[in-house]
Amino acid sequence: MSNTADCSPHVARIEYNDTDITTAATVNTPTYSNTHTLILIRVSLVTTSIVLMLFSVLALIALSRTKNIPKTACILSTSLLFFDCVTVLTYGVRNIVTDPVLLNIITLVGIGWATSSFINVAVMALDRLILFQWPYFYVRRFTNGSYVTVYYIIIAVYLIIFSGHWVNCFISMSDYRETRQCMLPLIIGYMTVTQSVSVLVCIPCFLWIAVIIIKQRQKKRSRSEKNPTIVVFVCCINYGLSTIGVFILLYTICQFTIIARRTATDIIHFVNVLVDTAVYVLWFKECRYELFKIIGCLIPPLRQRIERMRNEVFDVTGSGGTTSTSVP
Repeated sequence: MSNTADCSPHVARIEYNDTDITTAATVNTPTYSNTHTLILIRVSLVTTSIVLMLFSVLALIALSRTKNIPKTACILSTSLLFFDCVTVLTYGVRNIVTDPVLLNIITLVGIGWATSSFINVAVMALDRLILFQWPYFYVRRFTNGSYVTVYYIIIAVYLIIFSGHWVNCFISMSDYRETRQCMLPLIIGYMTVTQSVSVLVCIPCFLWIAVIIIKQRQKKRSRSEKNPTIVVFVCCINYGLSTIGVFILLYTICQFTIIARRTATDIIHFVNVLVDTAVYVLWFKECRYELFKIIGCLIPPLRQRIERMRNEVFDVTGSGGTTSTSVP
């Protein structure tokens, strides 16, 4: 059985559903005749997914324990962590499952949550832009988080429509190869639209925020606090490269083996999960403090640093008064 995609002139196979192989079948192919190489790749991806999922879960717990993060930011950050956890879980499980039908289902579930994560990032970028550009309007209209309900409705409708289409492929097709062919244009279409729209919203918003931050710093004639600008550019680079990588996998997949495509896909999503957690959750000082408190239960030497962080986060004074702060 071939280990590369079937490059027909009408429909190109893509990585996500070229799953009619098992570990044994892959090992028997010329490219991956070395069993140890294949096992190493799978073990590395599974291990990475476990570490990232643990990191995201700890960050989610820390976020739930914070008291002073704005409601909208807390809700959007929580949903982002949830989407990322499910994405990492599904792509990690995919590396240990060999049944082709189950692999198709797991992959499509992962795609649904991964694209939801990108949509979430786009909404958060727009939310932050409104906060930076029109702070008083944001305080009056957005701080209660009511518009997030509309966002969740959009996500729910998107997932229902996407799931309905791929479930129809499973119902209408008798063979899993036919099912895969039915799903190919569906996946290409949905991922192209969601990635394009998300990145076209994210990058302009991030760049606009960077310009606002730079102007504010120039007005104050201060060269300090460069971290916000650096973080914004990191986000731009990450999501831009992620979109390029996804499009390469979608439209030039005939040039790659299935293992290479799966590995590249996993790496793209794993990097996004790491950036999402670091930027949108741990960017808040109070959330970082709560995360270190959790880790400090297992690593006692961190307790002195945790105490210093508590003083910074809550501005603890010698008289015992505190002034809470949630942002860097």
